[in-house]
Amino acid sequence: MLTFAVASSVPAATHHLALVCAELGRALSCEVIPKVLPSYAALSEEIARDGAHIAWAPPLVAIELERSGLVALALCCSRGGQVGYRYTPDRTHARAGEIIPADFAGYLVRDAWKGWQTLTDVSQAGCNAHARRPFAKVAHENNADAAIIVRLYAEV
Repeated sequence: MLTFAVASSVPAATHHLALVCAELGRALSCEVIPKVLPSYAALSEEIARDGAHIAWAPPLVAIELERSGLVALALCCSRGGQVGYRYTPDRTHARAGEIIPADFAGYLVRDAWKGWQTLTDVSQAGCNAHARRPFAKVAHENNADAAIIVRLYAEV
């Protein structure tokens, strides 16, 4: 049995995390228990207590967790194996090949960093958070079409 923890104040987070955990459990052939916590501080405490085997955190929180010694690497599972998040102090394009193993067979969900473009044998997909940002910026300027797109992203 594994526990997958996230921090969220969104009421639907528990339902959506349960769906992810069910799929993850099937892929790993074990039970994955969802745990939604009210804050990133609570998530950090849960990890420190060994109450979370898997956790999702945005990059800046993941860096903080790594620096605090709570995690060495934040992992998530995919159909093709495991994908890792690794902090590096620079943005050298050559780092992409160091971060993603040569035998990687899954999908790399990524931001617009040019280093990822050097990985020609990897199936790549854009990050929805990064794709949403221009619409969110325009939505704050009372653009109705952009507001609809931001609302749709919220439902994902």
